[in-house]
Amino acid sequence: MSFNQDEKKRLFSIFENVSQEDKNALSNRTQDSDVLLVDGLNAFIRAYAAMPSLNEDGLHTGGVAGFLKSVGYAIKLLNPTRCVIIFDGNGGSMKRRKIYPPYKDKRHTKIRLNRAYSELSTSDLEEKNMKAQLMRSIHYLDCLPISTMAIDYIEADDTIAYVAQQYYKDSNVSIMSADKDFLQLSNEKIKIWSPTKKKLYGCAEILNEYGVSCQNIIWYRVLEGDVSDNIDGIQGAGLKPLSSVFRFLPKVEM
Repeated sequence: MSFNQDEKKRLFSIFENVSQEDKNALSNRTQDSDVLLVDGLNAFIRAYAAMPSLNEDGLHTGGVAGFLKSVGYAIKLLNPTRCVIIFDGNGGSMKRRKIYPPYKDKRHTKIRLNRAYSELSTSDLEEKNMKAQLMRSIHYLDCLPISTMAIDYIEADDTIAYVAQQYYKDSNVSIMSADKDFLQLSNEKIKIWSPTKKKLYGCAEILNEYGVSCQNIIWYRVLEGDVSDNIDGIQGAGLKPLSSVFRFLPKVEM
């Protein structure tokens, strides 16, 4: 492909308009300076449930297509220097189930997708299809400049928390998940990207939306409970009454 003089000038002008500050910022980046950690199963299940994509043979491929698109969108938007996708390890929930047997029990309820695809015609076929798409997604990730991680007997959220706070403690970290539990990790170095709300949460955004400081969001989550994990909170206690009773919630604890 060749360019005429006007096209060349227009292309070079793009680089000339980049400020020296931007150039310095780019030159100071390292492979681990800006890290994106993805809650893999959370992203995949959202895509699988929502995307009606079919391949050329008419088979449902929404999990694969939606998952890769969602991760790709976050990478383009957040521009990380490294991306790590983290999944639950085998037996990841065992420790918590020993402490609290009903943990995540509601997730065993098989909710059928409202589709008429033959490979999703029964709950068992749907579960088999979902597992096959998840494995295919992981195989595709192995072909990309992306790292994947799963540690046996450890859930993905615990792995993500450790990696963000310890392994990449000197990096700028973005965590991609729709799980509100990750908001408790937010600080000056860690932000939470919500793919459902298309919003990046730092301490200011958390305080503005929830009226709770990022340092105290964990206490609000304890009082609120977690429906997805089958953990009850205080019945009838919403954010406003909790904030009025526990006045420390909107404030930074010293």
